[in-house]
Amino acid sequence: MPIAQLPGVALHYLHIPASRRKFSNPSDIVMIHGLAASSAFWYGAGAERLSRFGSVTMYDLRGHGRSEMPLEGYSVSQMALDLECLMDERGIKAAHLVAHSFGGMIALLFALRQPERVLSLVLADVRVRAIQPEIRVRRNKITKRLQALSEQLGISLDMDHPMDGINYLEQIARIQLQNPAGARKFLQQLYGRPIQFYGRRAARRWINLLEQATLLTDIQAEEAFTRKDFRNITQPTLVLVGGKSSTLPSCRAIANACPNARLKVIPAVGHFFPVSRPELFLRPTLRFLRHISAPEDRMASRRAGPGTM
Repeated sequence: MPIAQLPGVALHYLHIPASRRKFSNPSDIVMIHGLAASSAFWYGAGAERLSRFGSVTMYDLRGHGRSEMPLEGYSVSQMALDLECLMDERGIKAAHLVAHSFGGMIALLFALRQPERVLSLVLADVRVRAIQPEIRVRRNKITKRLQALSEQLGISLDMDHPMDGINYLEQIARIQLQNPAGARKFLQQLYGRPIQFYGRRAARRWINLLEQATLLTDIQAEEAFTRKDFRNITQPTLVLVGGKSSTLPSCRAIANACPNARLKVIPAVGHFFPVSRPELFLRPTLRFLRHISAPEDRMASRRAGPGTM
């Protein structure tokens, strides 16, 4: 189990070497998951297939997965510093950053702070608090059947809580510990995805993180950047968002503000589409990475024939 001993925290990471069918100039890829997830998220999204463009590094954010859980240090600024230290430790000078949800906040801030170390950005369903202070479950998703089930399980569908989705994730974690079958049924009805946490250990760890560490206050206290800052992100950027996702306003704003960004709205999917429908995440991501590769590499990819997407 590879562990990077960084200043103030030990981070668990996974490494996928570049595939044998290497491009002539392979680049590193670093993948950043969201809150209450882990690097396992990216395995479900097909991370192995990205190794054709270079070595892939996936890591658990501090307090998540198998990484250490310090009592403090959960601001976006600190997590961007963790990313910098991890890349230094791994000898990664520059990388393509692929991020989901809260991980996108980390990737964006790192790109603003260390632009020379970011080759490109793939941002999947990223919500930016400066643009969307709150997130609510769409009312048209709350059927009578779902409302009855939520009441039976003790899950509140009122997303007006000051910490919006974080409070919701806490509810899901507690229900998953108490009633795994009920939690699975609820999530299947709401998202078409049966799980939120990868097992009871992950659910318990999330609750411990909220109760024992400063994650809530650290995230709430910081505005890492503003909408205007996006103008300074000039790297090629692909913004992916589910057509049913509540993060759509954030993703549109990012794509409109970043000079070299493009937005792809994926119809009929929600926030977790990289794992619920991995092919809808992989196809545009692979196409994007191939497009920004060196011209000779794009020609080599074409000669490889079918099955490259």
